Amino acid sequence: AKPYLKRGVIILDAGCGTGGLTKKLAKYGRVKAVDIHPEAVRLARKRGIGATKAPIESLPFKRNYFNVIFCIDVLYHKDVEPQKALKEFFRVLKPKGVVIVRVPAVAWLRTSHDKVVHTRERYTKEKLTREIAKAGLKVIEVSYIYFTLVPFILIGQTLEKIFSPKPASKIRKIPGILNVFLGKMLTFEYFLSKLVRMPLGNGLVALSQKP
Repeated sequence: AKPYLKRGVIILDAGCGTGGLTKKLAKYGRVKAVDIHPEAVRLARKRGIGATKAPIESLPFKRNYFNVIFCIDVLYHKDVEPQKALKEFFRVLKPKGVVIVRVPAVAWLRTSHDKVVHTRERYTKEKLTREIAKAGLKVIEVSYIYFTLVPFILIGQTLEKIFSPKPASKIRKIPGILNVFLGKMLTFEYFLSKLVRMPLGNGLVALSQKP
């Protein structure tokens, strides 16, 4: 996304949550943030972010307004209508503006965490490409991410079946050394992805553009 984050751009964080990404994007330009959940909006505002409570399927912005839209881990949610949302992104994007989308991927990597966070579906590369193109956006690239974490997810699935019969969120603090190790693995994957395409992964990232 960095080539598109030039100084002075107008950015939308669609489904901003508590505003962590929004804060990071602020150094590149003017950032607008929306989320449907009132608690997320409250916490984002507590960070000093002027978040607006609104669904991503009905954005409170005029046509041809944004240069860049980020939609990170939102389209997969059972209460979101992805095609309506993508068409709204098309509407509010300036010509040549771009959309960066991230979603969970690969159905057999599903865990109880998916149930807790209301995952409607885990996307395939082909399904995400079709959804984006159907909204009128030109798909530039769709790539798997978090390939290096797949073995850990499979181990987690096995342990979950043995020890955790009830659905539970996987969001929790982990030991610092483990966090560093996983960070190094993702850094390695980032550089590896410049040489080869990941064959699968726990997530997908798509870059598309308004013609």
